[in-house]
Amino acid sequence: MAKNVCLNDVINIESLKEGIIYHYTSAEGLLSILENCEIWATNSNFLNDKSEFIYTHKLFYEKILKEIKNEKIKTIMINRFNYNTCDPVTLDANDIYTARYIISFSKSPDNLLLWSEFSGNTGYNIGFDISKLKDKLNNLWGFDGKVIYNKERQIELLKNVVSVMLKETFQDKNINSLDDLSDNINVEDIQKMLPVLHNIIELYSMFFKQSEFEQEEEYRLVIQVSHGVPSRLLCANESGIFFKETNNKMYFRVKEGMLSPFVKVPFWDLDSLESITVGPKNNIDIAKTGLEIYCRNKEINPKILKSNIPLRY
Repeated sequence: MAKNVCLNDVINIESLKEGIIYHYTSAEGLLSILENCEIWATNSNFLNDKSEFIYTHKLFYEKILKEIKNEKIKTIMINRFNYNTCDPVTLDANDIYTARYIISFSKSPDNLLLWSEFSGNTGYNIGFDISKLKDKLNNLWGFDGKVIYNKERQIELLKNVVSVMLKETFQDKNINSLDDLSDNINVEDIQKMLPVLHNIIELYSMFFKQSEFEQEEEYRLVIQVSHGVPSRLLCANESGIFFKETNNKMYFRVKEGMLSPFVKVPFWDLDSLESITVGPKNNIDIAKTGLEIYCRNKEINPKILKSNIPLRY
């Protein structure tokens, strides 16, 4: 049955085992991270680009569902996924109690677009050794990996998901694509695989973005938390998807004039901290000095760097 699909056979997100990833933030964000040894993960519905998760569902609809030749199968599939092809709907406050949270990093150590977007050119980026960070976070997130911007690659991955799900669901038949399904296929078998397929599409939506954002070189940590009940993180191993109990609590901050939910993700100590880079602002030298004094006072020794972008105002 589809529920036995090995996640490693379906999900193809490039996860780094070593190297440095950079978290761009404001001065206030930097101080909070260093003082509390924690990073804030933002609810995915409250990210800057409100349409980015709809993008993957629309891509799935346009490039896979609409091209199904068998009208019966097409109707079944579209009826299951059609609400995702519309513009984002108004959030129901009850839905927020099971939510995805994201921590955004970048592979780019000095990125003008990210300086502008996340810190108004007056912030910092924190370079983390990803291997040490994963160890310190104790694998509390569900998934991590590079964001995929290439549309052809995204379509290829979605088609592969469908193929794997069909092969697992109809093991005794030679079915590799939705067009291989005939009218005499048991509809219940198709219905059984759809929730798992939907969960996988949801996961991919965390890592698919339009090519216009490629300069960000984003790397994401994604967790799923259930609030109001013993909190659970959506995780994966070779056996498939499972939930891990945790004690995440929902917090709020003011963001662009609204209350934005987030969770605090602890990483226990600062051993994973490799560098802190001061953004390209006009008082960059004194900002670097202040940061050096802070690090000495806190008895930590990351590399203190300045942005090489010649931005002055």
